[in-house]
Amino acid sequence: MSGQYFENQPVIDDKKYTVNFTMNQRSFTLQASRGVFSKKELDTGTNILLKILLQETLSGSLLDLGCGYGPLGCVMASFHPTLAITLADINHRAVADALHNARQLGLNLQGVVSDGFKELPRMFDWIAFNPPIRAGKTSIYDLYRQTKEHLHPHGGLYLVIRKDKGALSHVTYLETLFSKVTLMTREKGYHVYKATV
Repeated sequence: MSGQYFENQPVIDDKKYTVNFTMNQRSFTLQASRGVFSKKELDTGTNILLKILLQETLSGSLLDLGCGYGPLGCVMASFHPTLAITLADINHRAVADALHNARQLGLNLQGVVSDGFKELPRMFDWIAFNPPIRAGKTSIYDLYRQTKEHLHPHGGLYLVIRKDKGALSHVTYLETLFSKVTLMTREKGYHVYKATV
């Protein structure tokens, strides 16, 4: 039975989970559904990416691409209320969870069900991405190309990827698209990169 988190509508029964975590000494309690990525806990990659993003001085608009149940977008909006944040995922359940969590936190975020950028015609200042490695390199590289096309000239992509899942080859490809790719941190086998237009 199919039920991958990067599918439009996972063909599995729904069940709700509660995800508790702390970020910068602030506690968060979010809802996640069965069929959504990392439904029982904040995944390590997103945790590491968030710690980097919270250290950055970001303004304008931020796209949480592949938002899952919305931990990254919700945390960023909680600490940076002036950021215009869009939550996007191919998975209907993920976007529903993300918008539910935003409302529970009193956040006014936009949510879009979109396969890549198909329903996201606008441009963004920043894009944060924890790519679905299981979707395959061809699909992910196509998303990298689309990411470049949807960033303002001063904008950038923040990306987290495991070293043992091909981080270095992904960086080599990103360097063909972006003017600069910077390693922001290495932690627990994960690399976080910032790619600027």
